[in-house]
Amino acid sequence: MELLQHLLPNQTGLALNSWNLDTANGRIVVELSSTQAWAECPLCHCPSHRVHSHYERTLKDLPLAQFSLVLLLAVGKFFCLNDSCIIGLTH
Repeated sequence: MELLQHLLPNQTGLALNSWNLDTANGRIVVELSSTQAWAECPLCHCPSHRVHSHYERTLKDLPLAQFSLVLLLAVGKFFCLNDSCIIGLTH
């Protein structure tokens, strides 16, 4: 766990689901999920807790020493609750 604290020093809003040191492929795979219960619309700034859907983002970094880092981040997409705003929210 100490290694993960160095890789992700600020884990506010994130939950660690799992991690794997894949020596055969030379990578560290970290699976995270967002714990945010609401998001603010980037257009009208109205807060929303109504989840539209979930999806996974993959972030990859160049190798450090002999291992590359892969972050699999599960996030939610939110509906804007402001009737005059038609944008969907993501976080």
